[in-house]
Amino acid sequence: MLSVVVAVFAVLWLPYRGMLVYNSFATMFNRPPFMDLWFLMFAKTCVYINRLYGAGKRKVEVIWVHRSLRGSINDLRIPKLGSAPMWHHKLTPVKSVTSPTPHI
Repeated sequence: MLSVVVAVFAVLWLPYRGMLVYNSFATMFNRPPFMDLWFLMFAKTCVYINRLYGAGKRKVEVIWVHRSLRGSINDLRIPKLGSAPMWHHKLTPVKSVTSPTPHI
């Protein structure tokens, strides 16, 4: 899962960061910066898609964590009288003795 997140992040940020790196070196060597309008719009759109993907991914992770925690908390609750969870063994009733028998 982490490798998918890293790959999507890298692919979607690569056009914008690549343009920034190129323009940084272009100004150092007195070359014209790369400012093609369509490429700039494509790069910004990739950044926005990455932002949407991140928000959706976080929403799914929060739902997954809440379900996991809810299941863990339900396992820790003390069962009510008369209802035993499935993992409890059925107890055999103990016969109560009203008067002790003397040992001779």
